[in-house]
Amino acid sequence: MASHQVPKSLLFSLLFPFFRKEEDKWLYFDFESLGSGACLEVDYGDDVVHAYGDESYCSEWRPNVQYVPGIDMINPVELAHPYNFYGVMNVTATASNIVTSVDITDYLTVIVTDAPCRYYF
Repeated sequence: MASHQVPKSLLFSLLFPFFRKEEDKWLYFDFESLGSGACLEVDYGDDVVHAYGDESYCSEWRPNVQYVPGIDMINPVELAHPYNFYGVMNVTATASNIVTSVDITDYLTVIVTDAPCRYYF
């Protein structure tokens, strides 16, 4: 008799409503130099990808990414993102500007949990 296992991704999808949590996580991006016409693309790891910075350059550099206005591109760039469920999110941030043709990418792991984040020494 063959054993049938439920794939982990399907199991997670079925249980997803029970693991809901809305929690803002603050991310800080510090640049050596932003330059003019800078754009920052952030993939939050939860199927949300946003672009911040110079709207004209962002729309040219990442035309399929949702642009979010009103974020000051000053060091450090501070962004709050609401996560709606528990888990480990792999965040990818990629920056570019009009002058350079090089993209710089950095990675960050964000953990959303109900465990208290207090340390006592």
